[in-house]
Amino acid sequence: TCKDLASATRKRCVWSDALTIVCRNNGLFSPSFPRAVMSNKALEHAALAPARFASMIMKDDGDRSRGIAPLSTRILMDSDSDVYFDSLCLIPGGRFMPAMESGDHLISSLWDLGFQTTIEPQRLASIPIPEYTSTICDYYPATSDGSGLFFFLLSDEEEGSKMYKSACSYVTAALTD
Repeated sequence: TCKDLASATRKRCVWSDALTIVCRNNGLFSPSFPRAVMSNKALEHAALAPARFASMIMKDDGDRSRGIAPLSTRILMDSDSDVYFDSLCLIPGGRFMPAMESGDHLISSLWDLGFQTTIEPQRLASIPIPEYTSTICDYYPATSDGSGLFFFLLSDEEEGSKMYKSACSYVTAALTD
């Protein structure tokens, strides 16, 4: 009956399992969603987010010039106001962001943007790296259960008139969801 179906959709396990499937099917980093502390409504919201996003992209109202308005804006604050982001990428899931920052020195960092907009972003880890002329930063799953990340940095370094390729790799501690 309709009441039974409605009751089933309010069960926590339904939305938690749905979110697990959505993460797997869409290549999302599972620890982006801390299921143990998420409300049922937050689990449902996260599980349905890819469908909402696809619907928003597919909606054709004829005016493509206005683009898509952001749903939230995150400001990354640090005690050092002379730090600038050279590059950054958002790990699928939207919570974690590796970044290359420069200021007095160059650092590679990992930011946690939070799973809700009410949570302040924070830098989880940072590693100083040598000066560079260009750097490629990428990440891959590092643990069989998908709870850790492997970061790979490839940089062109200049010493006098010679150029060298330098590779560094880092594995984050497993992040729990």
